[in-house]
Amino acid sequence: MDRACAPWGLLGEDRQATLIAGIEVAVDLAPLDEKHGPKTALATQIQARLRKEAYVLHARRCLAGGTALHPRQQRVVDDLRAFARPYLSRLWARLHGRDVWQETCADVDDVRALLDGVARSTSLDQRQRIKAMLENQLAPASGAAAI
Repeated sequence: MDRACAPWGLLGEDRQATLIAGIEVAVDLAPLDEKHGPKTALATQIQARLRKEAYVLHARRCLAGGTALHPRQQRVVDDLRAFARPYLSRLWARLHGRDVWQETCADVDDVRALLDGVARSTSLDQRQRIKAMLENQLAPASGAAAI
């Protein structure tokens, strides 16, 4: 009952504070916007790494080209524009797990590593979706050749 009544379903105030810090980082990330400069050093570091991802670079080139995007490319662009949503979802899940196991978020370096790790795993999920999309696109062609 206590957990349900606690803010965001997190009992520990340190986890609640980490979620607030994560919200600040998440809304400051804009991997597609070259001119956007995040307000914090951590968000700047995370954004710099995101911008170096091959799929992000490709999406930025497609947008800069001004040509119409394929629906699959548009889905990637939409995911990158809404990066905060999956980031915060994953962050809450990790914090909820820490809350259940009564693991603290008292160490600043640990919190930074957690917020950075959430961005990495969110990016990895997006890469995996793109890979699966490409494999599905190639599967009918290779399956037809085998028949």
